[in-house]
Amino acid sequence: MLSFGVGTLFAYIFKTEKWRNLWNTRNALYCSAFVQEAYLAVGIDLAPNTTTTNTSPEHLYQTKVSHKAYLLKRA
Repeated sequence: MLSFGVGTLFAYIFKTEKWRNLWNTRNALYCSAFVQEAYLAVGIDLAPNTTTTNTSPEHLYQTKVSHKAYLLKRA
């Protein structure tokens, strides 16, 4: 997983987020990348200028897709 993070860091520094993560290991995804992958499966692209493997929580936060946030309250 460390190499996956290095690849994402490289993409941010050199502004290559549109390209695939060169250090991606097989089937490795961040939580945010997994969310992006799930939404892509139903036709919604939350981070259109970023490859799935480079999707960060910040990309999801800044998405232009209309959404609602819910807060889970425990009893």
